[in-house]
Amino acid sequence: MTTTFMKWIMVLFSILLLPGVIFAQSAGPDREKVKTRLAADVLTDSVSITGVGIPKSIFRDAYGVAIFPNIHVAGRLSTDHQAEGVAIIRTVQGGWSGPAFVKLAGDDLDRWSAQGTRDVMFVFNTAKFMDEFMRGELSMRDHSGDFRAFKREDTAFTDLQITGVNISFDSEANGRYYGAYQISPEDIFTENVPSDASDGNPLTCLMASFSGTTQLCRLPLS
Repeated sequence: MTTTFMKWIMVLFSILLLPGVIFAQSAGPDREKVKTRLAADVLTDSVSITGVGIPKSIFRDAYGVAIFPNIHVAGRLSTDHQAEGVAIIRTVQGGWSGPAFVKLAGDDLDRWSAQGTRDVMFVFNTAKFMDEFMRGELSMRDHSGDFRAFKREDTAFTDLQITGVNISFDSEANGRYYGAYQISPEDIFTENVPSDASDGNPLTCLMASFSGTTQLCRLPLS
């Protein structure tokens, strides 16, 4: 290699190490797009299964939802006593945020897995509860009046009893999706994120429809 070429390599390497210059992993957002589609499928099924679904009216006044698809896979949890999911909340403008990728952990998960629970959904009822979510973690055991929880076993959606689980912000997943690892829950929930990252997000589109919200929503063609 020439001396000039080596100098350029060293310059580039130095730039990558500068504070604040953070790049997302090369895997890109595809994994998170799959999570969002799975969560949207759960939400669609929850209101479309006659007699054993969730009344759409529950979502009309909701301040947010968090959905964890496929927590029970082949008799065990999806990833080491944690379930991965997606959350969105109602913004101060009255619309719905882009997706925030979250994890569910706690003693309840083993019990739900043993019972054959497929999917878990939380519907948040208060704005104050969502303010706490901005800080990145929710202790579900301490706020039983601020949310409703549902589970799906086989095809039916029923109420879910909570004794102890936490929802936390998945920084790595959000970094992949939005392209910057310094992104915070507040950035996502106040829409301080690239607009093209949330365009066509099916979960946001569905909640806008269910809640009667007027919101520009462009679903992808494929």
